[in-house]
Amino acid sequence: MSGTSPLRQEIVIMPPEIRDVGSEVQLLFAVDGLTEKSLWFTVEREFAGFIANRLDAALVALLPAAMYLKRDIYLKGDVSEDLMFNVNHYVVPLLVAAMPGVGRVRATAANQVSASSHNVGHGVFTGLSCGIDSFATVHDYLLSDTVPDGLQITHFLFNEVGGHGSSRQQRTKELFEVRLEASKTVAALLGRPLIRVTSNVDFFYSNPFRQTHTLRNAAVAHALAGGARHFLYSSSYPYSSIHPEPFPTSAKIDPILLPLLSTTGLTCHSAGAGYSRLEKMAIVSKIATAAEHLDVCTRGHPNCGSCFKCARTIFSLELLGQLDRFSGLFSIEAYRKAEAGYLAHVRSAEYSHPVLGELRRASEQSSRVLNAKDHIRIGLARILRRVIGRWRFAGSWRLHEAYRRLTNFSASE
Repeated sequence: MSGTSPLRQEIVIMPPEIRDVGSEVQLLFAVDGLTEKSLWFTVEREFAGFIANRLDAALVALLPAAMYLKRDIYLKGDVSEDLMFNVNHYVVPLLVAAMPGVGRVRATAANQVSASSHNVGHGVFTGLSCGIDSFATVHDYLLSDTVPDGLQITHFLFNEVGGHGSSRQQRTKELFEVRLEASKTVAALLGRPLIRVTSNVDFFYSNPFRQTHTLRNAAVAHALAGGARHFLYSSSYPYSSIHPEPFPTSAKIDPILLPLLSTTGLTCHSAGAGYSRLEKMAIVSKIATAAEHLDVCTRGHPNCGSCFKCARTIFSLELLGQLDRFSGLFSIEAYRKAEAGYLAHVRSAEYSHPVLGELRRASEQSSRVLNAKDHIRIGLARILRRVIGRWRFAGSWRLHEAYRRLTNFSASE
């Protein structure tokens, strides 16, 4: 099925080029109408046969960038027809409903093709960050006795698409390499190859990574669709929290969005949304490899013990009675200094909060005894949360700062 370019070609993406770059192979798309002149993905040469020679990856990667600028996209080459259909009819309206600051756009292409007319892979790919969500996916799709052969993980991905910090910074590159080595170790223990993928997709965005992380990582799967038949993306939120409404992270719509990014050759799955956070923690706490290699820290590697993800993990493991198995992976001393503030952070959250609500219930049902200072801190935190949630005004940042000073955490975490 052919298409014609729109009269107003705001953003033009050229057909893919495959280039040798030292020991790696690069999939490159020339781009006109955005800040960067090209989008690229790079993989090690042994995985070059997985590269898909069509524009699907570029469309998925740059769609939010176009929507932030409210500019249509023209793809000057082959694009999977089912992906184009879903993007225009369903993905764009979904992102408008759920992603703050974007507007409606339309994508057209020189040629819409069936994905099966190109090289189609048979692998099952998933990212390996070594976090809670990642290990829960490993449990369900590799370690479980019930996973069908056709859905069993065959390859792990480790992507640099902005998730380790700004891709322009040297510190980000260093952190990526450190985490990469840790993930390689875990992949070897699990008996699966790990594919290292780097990209400049982060250069196209000034917005926080969490707003577009689902599409950036799904774009990698499309770039390697010559080897992948299924892409499992580890979801952060349970089904009960999935709502297409404005929210700081795209994770809240993963179970809706990912199937819409599929083609006849590549099926994208939201993995793990059937579990609550504590249910995932209980699953992961029984995985021996996780007890030695769990990595959840937002500040670096190894786990600091006091960032919001480290604190949430330690707090949850204590509730489950499993902290001793993981204590060597965290700075417990740093956590103990932040513990009283995190307790107030959890106990002041609404029961409806997608993550903290469950922790609050479990904490209140635990045998933990609170002292007078705990009660005062929790009470003040609840008051601040309510005021922050109900009123928006020029000086509201002062309330957020007051909450952070009280708990050492952000009210939005």
